[in-house]
Parts: sequence; C-alpha cells; structure tokens
Amino acid sequence: MVTKTTKAEWQSADGHFIASEKGGKWKLKDSLPENWHMHFEDIRFLPMPTSFRHLGFFPEQSVHWQWCADKIKKFKEIHARAPRILNLFAYSGIGSLHAARAGAEVTHIDASKKAIQLAFNNRE
Repeated sequence: MVTKTTKAEWQSADGHFIASEKGGKWKLKDSLPENWHMHFEDIRFLPMPTSFRHLGFFPEQSVHWQWCADKIKKFKEIHARAPRILNLFAYSGIGSLHAARAGAEVTHIDASKKAIQLAFNNRE
C-alpha cells in the first residue's frame, strides 16, 4: 500500500522536476554527486534524470518485477532449470537485473543506446 508523502518529506527531497514548454529539467541538490546510486532490494543502480521527467526507471513497475521473480522461482522448482526471458523495451535494466537475480537467463533489448549503456553500467 502506498502512503501519501508529507509536506516535510517533499521538502527534504534531493531534487524536483521543473516543467517547461520545451520539456523541463531536474533541479538536484548541490550535495548530490554527478552520479549516485539508488537501491531496490539487492539491486544497486544509477538513476538517469531526463528532460521528460524520467529517472531511468519506473518504481511503479516494482510489483511486476516481484511477480516475475516469484514466477521464475516456481519455474525453476518445477523444471529444474532457469527460464529464458526476453525483456523488450528494457530501458535501464532494473527489470532484467531483478529477473536475473531471481535465477533467469535474460536477454535485454532496448532501442536506445543510452539506455543500453545505463543497463550495462547497472549490471555490476
């Protein structure tokens, strides 16, 4: 269940998006390094702030990553082998990494060179 963010929590945010007619930009705190890591479960990854409000991942997809991990574990129990997963439009790789950590063999595909590079960097 998602809880409403308080005003104090919003004020303590490390950054916010400033919208404009041309898209906009992220205003990040000066204390943030140029590259910083975030975490989801045991996955460490780099965010990628963009002019179209994205951060290089979609946290609302985490329920799908967890569902997929559960299915992967069940598949392995039944078939005694890793499932092979094709992740199309895979973006920065968080879903691919989560599936791989659950035991799948993952093929990660995205049309964006920048997203592929970010996914490659996130695989550490």
